[in-house]
Amino acid sequence: MVDSYNVVVDRLNAFTPADFEGYEVERLKLLSSARKLVNLGIWHRWTAVGGGEKTVEELAKLATKDCDLNLLRRLLRLLGATYVIEETGEDRYKPTDLSLSIGDESTTTAQYILSMAHHWNASFMNLPSFLAKTSYREPLDPKYNNYDSFSGCMMEWSKYRFSWPDFYDTTSLVAGADLASGAPLVVDIGGHHGYDTLTFLKKHPDVPDGSLVIQDLEAVLADANLGTDKVKLMPHIFFEPQPIYGSRAYFLREVFHDY
Repeated sequence: MVDSYNVVVDRLNAFTPADFEGYEVERLKLLSSARKLVNLGIWHRWTAVGGGEKTVEELAKLATKDCDLNLLRRLLRLLGATYVIEETGEDRYKPTDLSLSIGDESTTTAQYILSMAHHWNASFMNLPSFLAKTSYREPLDPKYNNYDSFSGCMMEWSKYRFSWPDFYDTTSLVAGADLASGAPLVVDIGGHHGYDTLTFLKKHPDVPDGSLVIQDLEAVLADANLGTDKVKLMPHIFFEPQPIYGSRAYFLREVFHDY
């Protein structure tokens, strides 16, 4: 087992940024797989067995790696104190809806939580040394920066914010459109995995196929699973000229304030 780990580590260390030129999706998948090596796996396995009340010893057996029992006990007490899990007795715990969703791979809850460690906290801590290393030049290379992807965070966060059809009269937007012309109705620029577009579609399900367009980076759109022909995915960098003319509306959310 030790030899196999060493082989994996050596292969990971051999990669350079140049190896992923033109393969951004593959880079993100490899990064995700590497992170699993430092995960005890308890969340996923606890959810997989149906949850239920467990002792510290039982939870230790669910771990995919050998973990000191007293360390796990201390971590569980902290999680109980912050209501991530429920402490039901001495060294006894049961999951909450939150902890079960963390272990559910069909959600992005875990990514949202990890984004704090992988994105914001790391960015804050690394910024002084990063800027010193670059002689305080403006960072322009997206592959050389002091933070990581936060796609999962954006997806999870979008579920809890106001939907734009709730505060904007999208009915008038549709009513005044020439839907028979084939021109796009809404172009969602920087639309990620389409949460805002799908909420619009939920309110207006009869719009023609392909009349809604989501634009984002190709690597971002690769993970978007919309399940509808009403929406078209279009790789596009919004710093470049807009390729679609004549759309009824161009929608940007949480974009302008960054630039």
